[in-house]
Amino acid sequence: LSPIMTAQNSDNGSSADLKSLEPLDEGNEMSRGLTNRHVQFIAIGGTIGTGLFLGSGKSIALTGPSIIFVYIGVGLIMFLLMRAIGEMMYSDPSQHTFINFITRYLGRGWGKFAGWTYWIVLIMTGMTEITAVSTYFVTFFRMFGIELHGWKWLIELCFLVVLTAINLIAVKVFGEAEFWFASIKVFAIIAFIIIGLLAMFGAIPIAGYDHAP
Repeated sequence: LSPIMTAQNSDNGSSADLKSLEPLDEGNEMSRGLTNRHVQFIAIGGTIGTGLFLGSGKSIALTGPSIIFVYIGVGLIMFLLMRAIGEMMYSDPSQHTFINFITRYLGRGWGKFAGWTYWIVLIMTGMTEITAVSTYFVTFFRMFGIELHGWKWLIELCFLVVLTAINLIAVKVFGEAEFWFASIKVFAIIAFIIIGLLAMFGAIPIAGYDHAP
């Protein structure tokens, strides 16, 4: 067979596979509650973690501008990884997560191991996020003379309850909350960039300096 014939047969087979997957959702009684803006901002907000605001400052202070090469290297690896996963999901839409691909190609044991490992990582990441929120609260109110360090556990507990409730009420509520939280992240980054540029060019005074360093 010529390469053209082979490609055509492959395309026809892919189309047939996609059509054969349509009956999988026939008995699905769930409705889609997320709009395009919800999905887009969830994706944007997911890439902006607390590490960008809490951990990056210390990293930059320790390493200087060279930290940008670390971010570029890690970002390139993540781009290639997500591109590969996207290609795999496009070729086989019946597999909804990377756990499914691990189970299919490496076996059920490796799939369970990857699933539980991913769950543990998510739990640890979630607790780290909650801890970061309480740190933000303590630091923010300390500027006004209000000391909340002894109440960090209560702040973390309240946020855990609120976030759990948002996730359990309805997917539309979750999407709306994620949209506004992600918007705050984006606006904060834009504000930081503008303030940083103004400080660099001397438009904003910097404590300890008569002029921009």
